[in-house]
Amino acid sequence: MKNLSRLLLLSALLASSTTLNAASISIYASHATTLYSGWDDDYGYIGDYASGRDSVLDVYYESYYTADGLLGFDLSSLYALLGGSDSLLINSVSLTIGETSNSYGANPFWVMGSTYDVWDEATITYDGFYAMSPFSGMTNMGTSSFLTTYDGYQPAVSLDMDSAIQSDFYNDGYLSLLIAAGDWTFTSPSQMYGVDSAYEPLLEIDYTINSVPAPESLMMLLFGLITVFAIRRQSHQQ
Repeated sequence: MKNLSRLLLLSALLASSTTLNAASISIYASHATTLYSGWDDDYGYIGDYASGRDSVLDVYYESYYTADGLLGFDLSSLYALLGGSDSLLINSVSLTIGETSNSYGANPFWVMGSTYDVWDEATITYDGFYAMSPFSGMTNMGTSSFLTTYDGYQPAVSLDMDSAIQSDFYNDGYLSLLIAAGDWTFTSPSQMYGVDSAYEPLLEIDYTINSVPAPESLMMLLFGLITVFAIRRQSHQQ
């Protein structure tokens, strides 16, 4: 009788337990553009021009001249892995970008997170983006430096991943990242590959899925506990 009780109790505990599944996924940029500001009047797009889907994105900053690389990542392939009662914990995220051979090294850059995710790469402009997402309101999620005359992927940049960042930037299924130069770089601008190259920007996401028991498993738990209680009560009465 004791063995049967233990078996039923073990079955009930297994039915109620959660399953943790750790894995990683690579997600390539779905959108990319360069936001330009401060070109002279001959170009006619002071703050009102973006490169759109281009193979090369510029990154530089010098007083009145700025170019920022804007990247968008659709995270739906990650959330598609979840069942109806599953929850997702993102353990770590790294950004890998390709740097072109025309880039100049030793330029620091910031990876800034923006919660403004509805921009379109063909129409968003420097002025339009920063009107909706001021630089001062963005989150610095990582820093690194461009290499010297490089043509390929850079070492990955680890992004900050505390619980508040996960809630603010990942839970809506889309991530917008701005690559901004962190120094005076107009005389030696850096370039990275955009979405139409062999070195598309990508995220490497390490995650854990917490699988919650289905309703039928919870019913099995309840039935098991009732059965264990009934058997033990009967044995005491005997």
